[in-house]
Amino acid sequence: MRKINDFLLAGIIFIEIFIGIIVAPIIFFPSEIIGDGILSHLESGLLMTQVFVKFNYLLLFVSFFNIFYEIFTNKLASFRVFLSFLIVILALIFVFYYTQNVLNMQELGITNSDEFNANHKQSEVLFKVMVVLQFILFFTKKKEK
Repeated sequence: MRKINDFLLAGIIFIEIFIGIIVAPIIFFPSEIIGDGILSHLESGLLMTQVFVKFNYLLLFVSFFNIFYEIFTNKLASFRVFLSFLIVILALIFVFYYTQNVLNMQELGITNSDEFNANHKQSEVLFKVMVVLQFILFFTKKKEK
């Protein structure tokens, strides 16, 4: 079970970094690859949102798998359980608050607003904090059984 948890945690960290470093720049700057006039910034944003909508299922699955694993293998008051709990909370906020806000604002056509930009910046910060916490969790000492 520990190896499955480690695999899932490493995998989600990899995917998050891959989305940020590889996928987002390709989607938002397609002109650097295939020329101008292919996608508007709005169209790129719509595509990127769909990447996150699909990713969110995996994020929630791994986050909940991880917290259940940590609760059943560690003391409830352990640092690893605390980190896992924080990650679940951040994942839920990311999925059900920030992603949903982006979808709603896209539907309303207000993606050039200050409100959208603030929501987007906050979601980026939350996402980065979540990745750092996952990274710390991955490298903290595990209880040996």
